Amino acid sequence: MDFMINSCFRVVLSDKKHGIAREGVYRVLLDDVRQNLTCAALILPESVSDHIKKTGRPCKPVSQLKRPPKKPLAPFVGKLFWFDRDQLLAMHEAGQLVPFSLQRRTIVKDKIAPSAADILHAARIEQMRPFLDIKHLQESIVVHHGIGGLVRETMARSSISKSLVYKLWSQLLRHGLDESSLYPNFDRCGAPGVFRPCDPPSGTETPRKKAGRRSLKERLARMHGEKVEPLQPGMTAKWTALILAADKKIPLPKPPWRERHRQIISSGFAGRAAEVDGKFNIIPPALGQYPSISQVKWLLTKELQRLERLIERTTKRHFNSQLRGLKSRMWAGKAGPNHLWAIDSTIGDVFLRSSINRAWIIGRPVLYIVVDVWSTAIVGFYVCLTGPSWSTASVALFNATSGPDIFQKIYDYTPMGSLFPYPTLCYQLLCDRGEYLSKCHALTSLKLDYDVSFTPPYRGDLKGLVEVTNRIAKDEQYLFIPGAIDYRRKELELRKSHPDESVLTLQEYVAFLFEVFTNYNFNADRRNKLDTDMIGAGVFPSPAGIWRWGYDVGLAYRREVHSDQLIEQLLPRSTARVRRDGVRFAGCEYSHPALDELNWTATARNLGGWDIDAYHHPASMGSLWTQIPGHQGLSEFRITSEARATAEHSLDEWNDAIAIAALNKRENDHHRLDFSLRTAERIREIVESGKRMTREAIEKSTGSRPNFTEARIMEVAAGNGPDASEKAVGEQLRDEAMQAHEDRLAEFLRTLNQDGE
Repeated sequence: MDFMINSCFRVVLSDKKHGIAREGVYRVLLDDVRQNLTCAALILPESVSDHIKKTGRPCKPVSQLKRPPKKPLAPFVGKLFWFDRDQLLAMHEAGQLVPFSLQRRTIVKDKIAPSAADILHAARIEQMRPFLDIKHLQESIVVHHGIGGLVRETMARSSISKSLVYKLWSQLLRHGLDESSLYPNFDRCGAPGVFRPCDPPSGTETPRKKAGRRSLKERLARMHGEKVEPLQPGMTAKWTALILAADKKIPLPKPPWRERHRQIISSGFAGRAAEVDGKFNIIPPALGQYPSISQVKWLLTKELQRLERLIERTTKRHFNSQLRGLKSRMWAGKAGPNHLWAIDSTIGDVFLRSSINRAWIIGRPVLYIVVDVWSTAIVGFYVCLTGPSWSTASVALFNATSGPDIFQKIYDYTPMGSLFPYPTLCYQLLCDRGEYLSKCHALTSLKLDYDVSFTPPYRGDLKGLVEVTNRIAKDEQYLFIPGAIDYRRKELELRKSHPDESVLTLQEYVAFLFEVFTNYNFNADRRNKLDTDMIGAGVFPSPAGIWRWGYDVGLAYRREVHSDQLIEQLLPRSTARVRRDGVRFAGCEYSHPALDELNWTATARNLGGWDIDAYHHPASMGSLWTQIPGHQGLSEFRITSEARATAEHSLDEWNDAIAIAALNKRENDHHRLDFSLRTAERIREIVESGKRMTREAIEKSTGSRPNFTEARIMEVAAGNGPDASEKAVGEQLRDEAMQAHEDRLAEFLRTLNQDGE
């Protein structure tokens, strides 16, 4: 056994023969191997009789005291004992002496604001500086054969009493010869944090006075020799129970203290009400019958740390997402590029115009962003007007994996490639819980063979790389409803925004975002992600540079997925109709070069049309993919030039236009009916006028009347002018009748010939 300074040993069985008569725990202060001496101090005796007993009159019984007795102070320790070192070793071998270890105290300091205990601790360290110097302590023990000389030196140096020196010396021996042992035990002294209710006296007990500083009125009265009873009583056990019960009813996050105090008083201390105009109004309690705001605040925070008070004033989700401590980086443990993608949706901070009519405002778009976690590169995105849901998130994955050719065909925009090699389907996808719980997503992940992980609801901070700073809560987002132009205008007015300043359509906004994301992939500063291998290889510190380096060194995950499989699993599935004039989807006609060879239109014209399964990209009405008999894979149908929509229109915009037309149908029918009624009225007036004038002419007519032919000749001659004669008109009419008769006869003969054939 090694008797090091500041170590402890325990004497299990005393050896009176060799001068070791007391059992207990000793702390080693000096171990002289040359003189074979060990000096130790008894810090924990086995029997209480070893302590010096107090003298004087005996204490009263507890039942006769006005208040419970105080906890007695710990007795002084520190008496030195000199032992024969060999004898201690012999006792250790015999099992009479064993090593002993005292568990140190855990001291929690407030690093922001030092407490009274911290200030007192610093003062004690300066006062006991001679005792903390181990060499100086050992020299004093050897010279004075004790600590008397060191005590006198400390008293003269720090101007403190002898009792305080021995008190601090005892504390050093109990807890160890270092600075932390001098920390005051305020947490165990019974002063702060101990509840002392000021309940009304029962029997002969003296009522406890209210703790704390007196009010200004009481202090002024005391200065003039008067005594004024406090208006505000102290905290009682009943008040404590009422406050705690009322505070539990207040949900998190807790309101400000003044409002919180008002709710507690209204709930727990307002016990009366008065009826006014048939309603019961609560009567506030009188002064002194309810706790003050400072008393309520002390009771509810006396056992809470500063961080716990912060947690109490906010929601659990907000604390976890915005205020919690950061534990690790998102890309920790990821092997390389294309291993893990994160996808998230947000509401774009912009208002878009309709490509059908730029005077229409279609609202704020929903933006999906797909990010590679390892390289922090944006691998794909999708802009739509509805969502978020898996049906729209899957289109974002399709845009990320489809390749630049399909992107150009759908959006009619030639992008500049930013990532090389082009992204393929990832190994693992990190998404929101809503997409994860979708049955369609579960089937898609099984068929495309990629793993899926998700974050808890409303915990976007766990995938903060893909989070957008202007994110709006999904429960409060403004949904796109086709045809609701007036309602969108009212919504914009309520938001106090400036929609008239918007100039971009959906297609133009996509082109704008592509340029922004391309600039991000090339120029975002990622110097903090470069390790020694990347620096040695001369990697440009950007997401695109890190992406390319990961592929060059073989860290990337890459696999080929056929485009037909991506279309079938990621694009929305719908129904198209084969008609006699072609294939129709959403009221628009589509064509394919092989359509004439299949004779679909002829079959539909003679035998009736039928439905076929088709896949479409919601961002453009230009393409439709379906299966054609005799053709491998999916075939692409393109929208015809005679269709009502064009390729630059999205499906949502086209539905918006159809809905607007449907909304105006009632008004259009009303206008048609109104015009028809007015026309019918005018016709009736014309007919009635003709009847009246004819009747009057017949009544006035005398003599013989011409027949129909003569009357017609006279009418035509009058219409041809004053130079026309009735004879010439009659001959012309006969020639026209003869020609018409001959034409009818020739047509009849031709019909007979065709029937004969």
